Order: sequence, then C-alpha cells, then structure tokens
Amino acid sequence: IANAVAAPADMGGPGAAFYGIFTHAKFIVVDDYVALVGSANINDRSLKGDRDAEVGVKIVGGTYARRLRERVLEGHTGNASMIDPNRLVSSMNFVAALNAKELYDKMGIKFPEGTFTQAGQTEQFLGLKGLVSLPSMQPDDAFAKLKYPESLIVAGGGGLDTFHWFVVKYASPPNLHGLLFPWSRA
Repeated sequence: IANAVAAPADMGGPGAAFYGIFTHAKFIVVDDYVALVGSANINDRSLKGDRDAEVGVKIVGGTYARRLRERVLEGHTGNASMIDPNRLVSSMNFVAALNAKELYDKMGIKFPEGTFTQAGQTEQFLGLKGLVSLPSMQPDDAFAKLKYPESLIVAGGGGLDTFHWFVVKYASPPNLHGLLFPWSRA
C-alpha cells in the first residue's frame, strides 16, 4: 500500500509527495463469522514450534469478525462500501487500479513498477539493485532517481523512526481511495 499527499516547501515542495507503507498484520476473517488474529508468520520459524514463540486468538460468532473486516477495508480504501465481500479480490483490484491510474495521472508515478514520467521522459525512480530480477525491470541502480537502499525506505514506508518521501515538484496530489495499490509488478 502507499500514499501521496501535498508537499509544502519544508518537505521539498511545492508539489506532491509519494511514500510506500509496509504493513505487517496477521489475521484471517472467514465468512464474517470467525476471526483469527495472531503473531505467527507462514514459515517454518513460526509454525514448526521449535524456534519462535507465537500467540493467536480465535473469535467465533458475534459481530467481531465482520467489524474487523469492515474496519481494515475502511483503512485501506477510505470507504469500505467500495468493497463487495462477495467479490472481494475483484473489488479490491478495482480500487487499486483506480488509485494506480490517479497516481500516474497526477504525479507520473507507476507503483509498484517504480517508474516516473515527467515531460514525456520515463525513468526508473526506485533503485531495485539486489531486490528483483524480472525481465521487464532494470535492477541496475545506475539510472534510478532513488538508489537502493533509499528506494526500499521510500517504497516500503521506512520504519518508526525513518520516513522518506519521493517529491514531484509542482504536481497536484492525487485524490486516492485509501491506500490500496496493485501488488504485482508482473
């Protein structure tokens, strides 16, 4: 997920600023009836039971599962009513595609592809050296606006004490529907 906001002069503007958001949430909602919230990752370290200590809570019945789903979708889309739970993937993809188009139209950014177009010139703005190896992407940092690891901080949201932006001078901030963007580069 990602966001873009107006960038005043003290943030490198005037213009619009883009930043990625890295989420680390672990929960499952099933049929608005069961919610499982826990700390385990889907890997051997968490699931074999011989390394990390994990905890999980299962809530069955009542309104908690539905309210959790609605609240998370509200945070990701800005309006949970845009998501049809019976067509969850396709309706989330629709919102993500709207946001991707708006980000490109207003700021010239294609995320997660990591390209930036301004004045008819398209270039890589996220340095991907050592991160990806896809034929459609150039992993070399030589021509990237943001070199690795700075590109990872901007695209991944940094951390609690590190927050970086990619500012597009004189661009208008996009009118996004929450923070949801396509998740695949392919």
